[in-house]
Amino acid sequence: MSTVSQVRSSADQEVMLDRDVLRALTRPAPWRLLLQTALEWVAIFLLAWCATAMAHPLVGLLCILLIATRQHALLALMHEYSHHQLSRRRPAFNDLVGDLFTAFPFFITVFGFRRNHQAHHRFTSSADDPNWMSSLQKQRYNFPMSRARYLWEVAKHCVGFYTVAELKSYTVDSGMALSLPRSVRIARAVYLLVVVTAISLLGGWREVLLYWLLPMSTFLMAILYVRDVGEHFGVPAPGSGMSIANSRTVMAGWLERLLVSQNQVHFHTEHHLFPGVPFFRLPRLHAELMKDAQYRVRAVLTRGYFGELLNEISSGPAPSVRAGKDVVICWRTRTETRYLQPYDVPRLMQLEHAKWEPDQAADAGELLKRIHAFPTLCIGTFCLDSGKAMASLFMRPVAPAIFSAPTRWDVAADPEALQPWEEAGTRSLFGISLSSRRAEAVDAIFGFFYGRALKAGWQEIFLGSPIPGFAKARDKDRQLSVWRYVHARRLRHLDEPLDPQLRYYFRKGFRQIVSIHPDYFPHPASLDYGVILRGRVPLAHLHWLWLRVPETLLNRMAGWMMRLAA
Repeated sequence: MSTVSQVRSSADQEVMLDRDVLRALTRPAPWRLLLQTALEWVAIFLLAWCATAMAHPLVGLLCILLIATRQHALLALMHEYSHHQLSRRRPAFNDLVGDLFTAFPFFITVFGFRRNHQAHHRFTSSADDPNWMSSLQKQRYNFPMSRARYLWEVAKHCVGFYTVAELKSYTVDSGMALSLPRSVRIARAVYLLVVVTAISLLGGWREVLLYWLLPMSTFLMAILYVRDVGEHFGVPAPGSGMSIANSRTVMAGWLERLLVSQNQVHFHTEHHLFPGVPFFRLPRLHAELMKDAQYRVRAVLTRGYFGELLNEISSGPAPSVRAGKDVVICWRTRTETRYLQPYDVPRLMQLEHAKWEPDQAADAGELLKRIHAFPTLCIGTFCLDSGKAMASLFMRPVAPAIFSAPTRWDVAADPEALQPWEEAGTRSLFGISLSSRRAEAVDAIFGFFYGRALKAGWQEIFLGSPIPGFAKARDKDRQLSVWRYVHARRLRHLDEPLDPQLRYYFRKGFRQIVSIHPDYFPHPASLDYGVILRGRVPLAHLHWLWLRVPETLLNRMAGWMMRLAA
C-alpha cells in the first residue's frame, strides 16, 4: 500500500493524498511560469494593437475588457511568484522577475503581497487574516445580500467607483505597502523612472492610459471583487464540519474562465490545502482530491460565479447549513435562528453598536474569535426580509469556581483565557454577551439552544449582568450598599428584583445571584459593578434520557418542554 500525505484543514478534518502523487504535483516548473508570464504580455500587446488598428468604439471596449482579464491573469501569476514557484533556491531572483513583470506594473510588490498572503493562509477568515479583516470593514462584503445589490456592486466596480480607495489601500495603507525593504523600494523607484521615461520618449501616454490604466481601474476591479467573494464568502464556518480550509472551489465554465478565473484561480480550496502545487496542475490536484471521501463530502464546490455562487451569497448561510437541522425559521416573526458564521460579523457589528456604548461593544476581531473558538455556542436570530441581526448570544464553557474570586468580564469572556473547564469536565456555560433588538428574537435563541443544550449535557448558564438602576439609587441614598440594592425586591412583586436588568434576566430563568464584582466592566449606570447570575437548564438532570432521543425530535419537543419546566 502506498503511503499518504496528510493535511489538516481549518475545519479540523484530514484530507488524504498519495505521497507520490503529491511529490509529482509539487515538482518545480519554472519554465512553465515564465512561458505563461510571457504569453500574458503578448496577449495584452496584441489586444492593444487590435484596438488601435480597428479604431472602433465597440472593438476598443471589448479589447479593454479582455486586457483587464489578462491583467488579472498576471496578478494570478504574481501570486505564483509569491509562493517561490520560479525558484525556491534563489528567492531574490524569484522576486525580481515577479516584481518586474507581474507586480510593479500594478504598483505593488511580491514581498508585500507575500507578507499579507502568508497570514491569510495561516489564519484564513479569522481575526488574524489581514485580507478577511480588511474586507469586513467594507459594506460591499456584507453578506448575504440580494442578487440585485450584488450585481449592482459588480457594476460599480466596472465603472471605477471604488478604484481610488482600492488603489490607495493596496499601494499606501495596507500591510502590502508598509515597511518594505530598502532594496525593494529602490527597485520599484528605478522601475517606475525607466518606464515613465520610456513612455515619454516614445510618446505612448495615450496608449498606456487607454489600454493599461483604464482597464486596471474599471473591469479589473470588478474581476477582483467577484473572485474575492467567490473564494471565502458564504462558506460554512470553521468547526461546522461543512467546509475545508474555509474556502470555496468554483467549477467555472469556459466563459467564466476567460473573464474571471484565469490561470486556474477558481481551484482555491485545493490551493489552500497544497499551496506548493503550481497553478497549471491544480485541475489534476482537484481530480486526485475527489478520490478522498472527506474532500468529496466537505469541500464547498460551487457551479459558476454567476450561477450557484449567486444563490449561496444571497441566501444567508451556505445551502449545506440552511438545509440542515441547525436552522429554525419562524414565519410568524419572519426570522431565522441558527449558529453564527464568520460572514455574519458585519451585521453583528451593527447590532453591537446599536445596543452598546462604544467602549462596551465588541469589535470584529473579538466576534470572530468567539465564533471560531466555540461555533456551537454562538447563536443569532436574523430577519428574513432585511437580513438584519435581531439578536445574538455568545457563550463559552466555564468552571463555576472562577466566580468565587474577584474577576472581570473581559477575563471571563476571552476565548483564549486560561481556564480549567476542560480538565474539570464542566457542564457549565458562561454567557459572554446577549444583544437584541426584539424580545421575541431572544426567545427564539433560547428555544433554538434548549434542545441542543439537553443533548450536549449543559446543566447551567452563568452570565454577568449590569445593574443600570444602581447609580440613580445611590444618588438618592448615599448609604445604599450594592449588596442591598441587588437583593432589593419590588413592592408589588416581592419575588422580582428591583433593578430592571436583573428583573429581565429573572423572568428568563436567571434567578440565583452568585456574586457581585466591582470593576466588572465599564458601565457608568451600574458604577462598573457586575452581578453574576445563574440559570439552570430545565430538565438537564435527565441527560441520560436525552442522549437516547433523536436530536431532530428533541429539538421539536424543546418548545413545550420549556413551558412544562417553567
